[in-house]
Amino acid sequence: MIISWKGREKIFLSVTAVIILCILAGYAGKEADPNPANSSTMPVQEVGNIESDQIISEQEGFDFFAEYRMERERMRSREVETLKEVINKEDCSQDAKDAAALRLVKISENVEKEVKTESLIKSQGFKDCVVIIQNETTTVVVLASSLRLDQEEEIKKIVSRSIPCPQDSISVIARAQ
Repeated sequence: MIISWKGREKIFLSVTAVIILCILAGYAGKEADPNPANSSTMPVQEVGNIESDQIISEQEGFDFFAEYRMERERMRSREVETLKEVINKEDCSQDAKDAAALRLVKISENVEKEVKTESLIKSQGFKDCVVIIQNETTTVVVLASSLRLDQEEEIKKIVSRSIPCPQDSISVIARAQ
């Protein structure tokens, strides 16, 4: 497979975009809970009519989303580093380098799609969510005690338009507060 400089320029730009998106996503995950290690040890007081158990379970719900994002970024960072090593190794075949470069582009595209889709879902009034793009399926975990059928269908429509993928390959999970 022959790749001209123009093709390599696109790959370079895509790799750069992946790195920038990973950094931004890492910061976004940290903003959700600036000190996740201490959030469960903080004393919880009753506020108005809200019971302390509700506040604790809300914190646990937010911890799940922040932790998931951080772990997703750690895994992607490791994968990006490995792919960069393959691209930079002189003893790797050109096919392996090309495959690694294409995988970096795919990672970049998925990061962009996940961030965009999560933002669109949050714009519908959900406090938090994560989107998990896999080869043949997409899973959405939403911070909600339950979902009505119309809410689930709306989420599926949003996901199928922004990723794009068929609605029957999308799973929506409500994670209770």
